[in-house]
Amino acid sequence: MAQGELKSMSTTQVVMLLLVFFMMCVLRLWFSLFLLFGFAIVLTLSSGRKNYCAHYCPLGGLQDYYPARSKSRQGPQWLKWMRWPVFVVFWSYLAYATMRSFGDGFALWRSIFLVMVLSMVTALILQTMFRRRYWCSNLCPLGTSVLKGAVKTHRFVTGKNRLRRPAMER
Repeated sequence: MAQGELKSMSTTQVVMLLLVFFMMCVLRLWFSLFLLFGFAIVLTLSSGRKNYCAHYCPLGGLQDYYPARSKSRQGPQWLKWMRWPVFVVFWSYLAYATMRSFGDGFALWRSIFLVMVLSMVTALILQTMFRRRYWCSNLCPLGTSVLKGAVKTHRFVTGKNRLRRPAMER
């Protein structure tokens, strides 16, 4: 694929994007983001790979469709270290917003919708500045931490992460 060429979204990415849009913007279900994250964790725990990120994530689908500036521009090293602060701020804000406005469905929906829109805008800006799916591979609070933990959990439970010791020389 050429540098400026657009990649098309897969059918599953389009369906997930439309489903999330319908749940968040038409039905105004505040728990849509939590359902999406739950689906991602269950899928990752069952498969042992981050299939959600590659095939189902609506934000990843948007990034696949949106043009990237370069294929290989890595970005500054300090930005990669922002993974954990982004993780803490993201999940702390979601917990705070859920507790603060639990009785008021619209206020809760608005807070979660704000998180989704800010994540999308940040991801597209980073992709414009650096490379395709920069947000996903370096900063996403779900993919870079929670799903990596789910992959490690799956490997531990299935025994696929056991160290293989070389046969002792006799």
